Amino acid sequence: MTNDQRRTTMSEVSISRKEGMEREGQIHSTAVLKTFIKEMTLLQKSLILDLGCICDSNIEIFTHLGCKVFVTDLLNANARTWTNSGGMGEIGVDEAQIDLEYPENLFDGILLWDIFDHFGFEEARLLINNARRILKDKGWALALFRPAKQTPFNTITRYRIVSLGEIRYENLPLIIQRSKIYYNRDITDLFSDFSSYTSYILKNRWREVIARK
Repeated sequence: MTNDQRRTTMSEVSISRKEGMEREGQIHSTAVLKTFIKEMTLLQKSLILDLGCICDSNIEIFTHLGCKVFVTDLLNANARTWTNSGGMGEIGVDEAQIDLEYPENLFDGILLWDIFDHFGFEEARLLINNARRILKDKGWALALFRPAKQTPFNTITRYRIVSLGEIRYENLPLIIQRSKIYYNRDITDLFSDFSSYTSYILKNRWREVIARK
């Protein structure tokens, strides 16, 4: 499949997916998804790791584009940890399930949508270091951070791809603490070991980041 064919397929998948979706959640723009997908489809059989909530339609889209997708649902696992502990206090570094048991330099891309907000900075730093370790050289990471206000502190959001420029935000019935609000300086610190990163503030005030190892 050529790159042009992949781009056409992405457009066709997006349109059919958008028309067939139930009207749940809200659709917002994305500034970096198009770049991420372009980089993944430039490679032959790129490997992608999704660390957010499982979304079958996203997996189908990436698979249809020739990618192989792995999923590790970190938030679901940590939501259960927090709920089972009675919801008291914060999840500590030793309790947080952020170990990524994959070989070094394995993945071409990693999705980190709405993850960091639910961990303190120390845990987030461990997570991004683990993610960077399993990324290939020149691999890409995509992240999304909530705004300081206007979002519930204890909800988990799943992101469903609608098109190259749009994502549907879906709130899930899972409860987990929002441990930290991430400001510019925190995000800069998290991605300081990457060779480059670009940050965008979206119209809904969420912050999107795309970084290259």
